[in-house]
Amino acid sequence: KDLRGINIASLGGNSCAFELDGICFGAPFQPTALTSADCNANKSKYGIKNCGESLKDDYWGGAMKYCAEQGQRLANDAELTTLANDLYGKSVSAGDNEVVYGTLDIDRASSFGIPTDIITSYSCFELYSSEETNFLYSHGRVFFTIATRWTSKMSRTGFSPASWAVCVGG
Repeated sequence: KDLRGINIASLGGNSCAFELDGICFGAPFQPTALTSADCNANKSKYGIKNCGESLKDDYWGGAMKYCAEQGQRLANDAELTTLANDLYGKSVSAGDNEVVYGTLDIDRASSFGIPTDIITSYSCFELYSSEETNFLYSHGRVFFTIATRWTSKMSRTGFSPASWAVCVGG
């Protein structure tokens, strides 16, 4: 009857895909779109503040939903900056649209679950942040092969094969 010795988080499959600076990152995933109706019906459950009435496809909202259903949350700006620090091997800032030049460690990114073909096809990948700008945009970080930048205008509605997300927690 004593459950203190059991790692309850591991029972639900929410283990870390990788850990950096004490942050448990899940496996990166490409979100599926959340409908406006689902967003409005469940926004507090998913941690969403703004749902657009006319939005047909909300990929950022889909990422928020997925992480909530995993018992985790979408990575925030600071956590994505921690990831960038690791992938570029240097100190990266979180300033809006500030470009930090460096070489992306593609092998390391691949070992975290980002498909190499996405990186080579688009010369980048981008990760949604849990921070909302408004019902059209979220924050995010773009990981180019030669630089990285943070942005407050990552489209919530435009599908791109280079747009991914990662949950944290566990």
